[in-house]
Amino acid sequence: MLKRLVMVLLLVLPGTALGAEPLTKKKVDHFIAAAEKMQELEEKYPDVDIDFDIDDQDMTEAFDMMFAEDGSLQIMRSLMNRVKDEPGVGKDMREIARSSGFSSLDEFGSVGDQLILAIARLEVSKADLAEMEQVANMPPEQLAFVPANMRPMVERMGKFSKALQAVSESDLALAREAKPRLDALDL
Repeated sequence: MLKRLVMVLLLVLPGTALGAEPLTKKKVDHFIAAAEKMQELEEKYPDVDIDFDIDDQDMTEAFDMMFAEDGSLQIMRSLMNRVKDEPGVGKDMREIARSSGFSSLDEFGSVGDQLILAIARLEVSKADLAEMEQVANMPPEQLAFVPANMRPMVERMGKFSKALQAVSESDLALAREAKPRLDALDL
């Protein structure tokens, strides 16, 4: 059951963090504009992995890249942290983020994570949320059968489930509106 839930998350999420403040249309538009420009960097820097690619990682490592200790989604922030020090591409990405209205790659990543969290909430069913909660609240005697290296994932999944449930209606509305544009980017 746990493996299925993790796989559901990996399939549902193209790639988030809890936002301290609600998204705004301006932030979403700036994020998408910057993401469009950043996507062009893939051709300019073919030797740098600019995508969030989990295929080459084990599940624990992928989970660590996707979720912070507090359960917040951190896919875009992880990607920005991974490439920010790469010669050339890091500088270009910072310039794109700044020219698109972000103070830093971290701010760009945080807005992206918040938007992707809202999109994930649109796509995760109430039944999946309930199943995530059930796994997260597994009794200790059942948790003992979960491999030790997967127990932190179970804990984060519960926190992530709460983060999904806490997405504001205004963020959901903006995510609904932005989803077709983000789908076209194939993030």
